[in-house]
Amino acid sequence: MVLFAAINSLTHLPVMKKIKIIVFLFLCLFGKIALSQNNDAVKIHTEDITNFWTAYDQVVNAKDTTRQITIIQTLFIDKASDGMKNFMQVRPNLTASKYVQSINKYPKFWKSVKVKTLLVNQSLEKIQDNMNIYRAIYPEFKQPEIFFSISHLSTGGTTVPGRILIGTEIAAADSTVDASELSPFLQDLFKHNQDIVYVVTHEITHTQQIGSEALDNGKADLLAQCLSEGACEFVAELIVKKQLMFPYMTYGRLNEHMLWEKFKTEMNDKSTKNWLYNTATAPGGHKDLGYFMGYVICKSYYEKATDKNYALKQIIELDYSDSQKVHNFLNDSGYADKWAK
Repeated sequence: MVLFAAINSLTHLPVMKKIKIIVFLFLCLFGKIALSQNNDAVKIHTEDITNFWTAYDQVVNAKDTTRQITIIQTLFIDKASDGMKNFMQVRPNLTASKYVQSINKYPKFWKSVKVKTLLVNQSLEKIQDNMNIYRAIYPEFKQPEIFFSISHLSTGGTTVPGRILIGTEIAAADSTVDASELSPFLQDLFKHNQDIVYVVTHEITHTQQIGSEALDNGKADLLAQCLSEGACEFVAELIVKKQLMFPYMTYGRLNEHMLWEKFKTEMNDKSTKNWLYNTATAPGGHKDLGYFMGYVICKSYYEKATDKNYALKQIIELDYSDSQKVHNFLNDSGYADKWAK
């Protein structure tokens, strides 16, 4: 309305001058609109990576452990971003002494992974693209902030409300890094790692989920916990538009009926040892099969639905603090019926 009033006020001016002013006014208007759209862009922070490697370069040249700890503390931890501060709250073992211990214990790994973490900026545009796709398929999408940091090999990614926290040295590592000093678990993980864009895309759904406090405090049963992870896998697959090929997915597809028969006898329990985050306790060495079970149940729910947009909304917004809603979701998915025939 202001623009049209301004144009109307120009009637007394010569035509060419009027046109120039009108063009200027439109540029100002659309420039403002473009700026507003950019304000909704993904807020991605990588300063913790920079700070870590600045500290690392000094640590490897310092011989005294006390001095090394002081360097990490002052050049990395004391300069932590808000997201890194969240990281240290949810992972209390992210201390200066632990970083120094890891750097000294795994020198080949840290030397080889450095370049991988510094290349994360090349993935930011693709991450933005996936965020835009997410918003397009789920209009209620709430934009999270993303913080890339370093976790001394303790976690690849987690979330707090409104924020995604990435342990970049894990998420960005692949088969080309020197993992010879590390555990068989990490060696295997790096061989099968998807790119860091996928890690972020998985974590996006966690920032949209409801009732996650029930998952965090151990009050949710196994079914809820597996659906929470499986929903992230399913939505990520929709966004990246290619089938996920993690070892637990490959094994799961080949042994789906057997896994369901076992899973349904344990899904009302709270123990995750046979299904999630279970590197040391995985039956037969096949870890994280709960991701697969949650994924196939969500996929069944989506494929059964006639209204795919509504189905996706239900998958993302399932309330994990409500056990009845979680079990109703399983029933509505028709997944159990698939094996009852």
